Amino acid sequence: MSDCPTPPLAPSDELLFRQIPGRSGYINDGTPTSMAFKPLPKDEGELSVDLGSLTTAEASFNHFTQVVGGQSSGVWAVTTNECKSQELDAYHRPKADHPPNPTHGIVDFRHLGSDNKMKKKAAKLVEAAIKRGCQWPLSPANATTCAGAPQTNAVSATATGAVEPAPPLHSAHADPA
Repeated sequence: MSDCPTPPLAPSDELLFRQIPGRSGYINDGTPTSMAFKPLPKDEGELSVDLGSLTTAEASFNHFTQVVGGQSSGVWAVTTNECKSQELDAYHRPKADHPPNPTHGIVDFRHLGSDNKMKKKAAKLVEAAIKRGCQWPLSPANATTCAGAPQTNAVSATATGAVEPAPPLHSAHADPA
């Protein structure tokens, strides 16, 4: 269903890492909302992810926060099996520039057509991600939430790995993956 030049990823237990912004609506009480797993209108039906077969949750977080300059409250994940169970294909779609990301992929929502259908699929994906728990940074007190997951404002990782409050994102790199 996609015009991607490569075939969809095979359904498997491969994790697809998703950066979750700390902005209102994306995270509630330390866990992501379905809004975090639904493409924005500017994404044209393509949800950005990083492929677990090519990177780790920590490396994905560091690339997004330190190289791209994005804000992330944490990395959550779904599998290609979970996507396929919702009739969503995932693709490896490396980014060649702005900045390069060879581990980048997408979950394709384009064929769904309506916003309501996208919301329903995103709700199922976020349920699976919450069940799995936060992938990075891990909270020692609660393995199901991220260490830096705020209730109302964004966080970013410092070079030492500490998590600090950050101002709201006002960047061209607002896509959370």
